[in-house]
Amino acid sequence: MGTRKTILSILGVAALAGAGWLVYTADKEGVIDVAWMWGFDGYVNYNPPKATESNLAELRERTLSDMIHIPGGSFMMGDYELDVELLDGTMSRGWIHTAENFYPAHKVTLDSYYISRFKATNYDFDLYSDANGLPLLPPGSRRGPAPYREGPHSTRVTKPQAEAFCNWLGDITGQRITLPTEAQWEYAARSRGLNAPYATNTGTALPGINIPDTRRRERANGYGPYLYPPTRFPPNPLGIYDMSIRYREWVSDWYSEDYYLNSPEHNPQGPERTGAYIRRGGDDAESLPGSTTTARMADSLVSEENFSKEELETLQKLGITDGTAAIRCAVQLSAPPSVSGFGRDAGEIPDNYPALLIQIDSLQAQKSGWNPKIPPGWKLVDGKLVSVPIE
Repeated sequence: MGTRKTILSILGVAALAGAGWLVYTADKEGVIDVAWMWGFDGYVNYNPPKATESNLAELRERTLSDMIHIPGGSFMMGDYELDVELLDGTMSRGWIHTAENFYPAHKVTLDSYYISRFKATNYDFDLYSDANGLPLLPPGSRRGPAPYREGPHSTRVTKPQAEAFCNWLGDITGQRITLPTEAQWEYAARSRGLNAPYATNTGTALPGINIPDTRRRERANGYGPYLYPPTRFPPNPLGIYDMSIRYREWVSDWYSEDYYLNSPEHNPQGPERTGAYIRRGGDDAESLPGSTTTARMADSLVSEENFSKEELETLQKLGITDGTAAIRCAVQLSAPPSVSGFGRDAGEIPDNYPALLIQIDSLQAQKSGWNPKIPPGWKLVDGKLVSVPIE
């Protein structure tokens, strides 16, 4: 492939979130109340919901309402080169990644589909568990302390659990709901395949503004990272939240390091069964380069095909089973909302999206906080960074 120059430690700009925070509350009977308000209480007294008809009806309606219709199209899937303005004001061009499994970029053409604007929450998965007579997810262990287990936060489950959850949503809504394919996930994260390294409102990343400030450990009610409300940070232009932050997400494909060399162009579904799943997207504990829209994370199955007998025994003693990730479901249907009767149209993409990447002096940032230079095509309006229309 030749020498590949890697862009690392580069950040851009974003607009401040301007909406209220979506807050879920459930009473002792498990009846949910969804309300928009400023503030967040951490849900210390969260009670898992019951599969009452009213709760299931609310979930059915919300599931379909939150689906964003993504018009089909073609794009070059995989790693790509980007321009970046360096500290001295000069321009440079390089690749986001150098790992073999991120390239070559290859043409992919997708039919239209829907994808949820939010990751599934613990509340959603608890309701699914109760409806199907399944035990509730544990409150701690690998999932972290109790606050991470409360209702409004993104759930983390194994790949088979994620698939079963999305399929169940399909059963109760009458739609074909699955995990998105890897190509569908990347196309949506990159706002219909544009060269946007982060799934944010500008395609760039600014800790504390459009992604969590992991240096300061973004906090909600003192609990630490991951616990902010679903709308704490703005979505990408299509209207999808948190694809580059919080937790990585499952996709339907099996993982193969060289799949990009052999991928079909139209609606690729991934290779035949292998020994690993794929997680896509960002994680609050991950570095910025590891949270880009092209980053791929293989997750090997804890099985005899991947580990020796002694290794399996050690993993079992430690309570380690297959890895966990977040759930974001998709509806495999091409018809737009005007025809399907559900969901919402994707948002419009600004002409100057994604914004120019601008290198940040990491030492200065550690001392004085993130204070990036405003890139061309953006300006401050009432304390918020907004796109300037291109004339």
